[in-house]
Amino acid sequence: MLTSAIAKVDHPKIDVLMDAQELQGWEPRAAWDDFKLGLEHGRQFNKIAVLSDKRWMKVAGKVGSWFIGGDYRTFDTKSTALAWLAEED
Repeated sequence: MLTSAIAKVDHPKIDVLMDAQELQGWEPRAAWDDFKLGLEHGRQFNKIAVLSDKRWMKVAGKVGSWFIGGDYRTFDTKSTALAWLAEED
């Protein structure tokens, strides 16, 4: 779904809010798909805000940020995540 949306934009610079508060983990197939997405479109991401208080999600995000050109941060509240996304670069 995200890949097809990216394809419709000429020069995308994407800001993303991912709500991962109830995410329990990744299935191997989902992790592989996310890895491929990062390799194919990583430089098109501007900011990625992940809403999660789970330590493993913060660690996974740091590893994933090696493959994504944008700025990746985790947040405990939706309001702080949205405020960061709204800031000018």
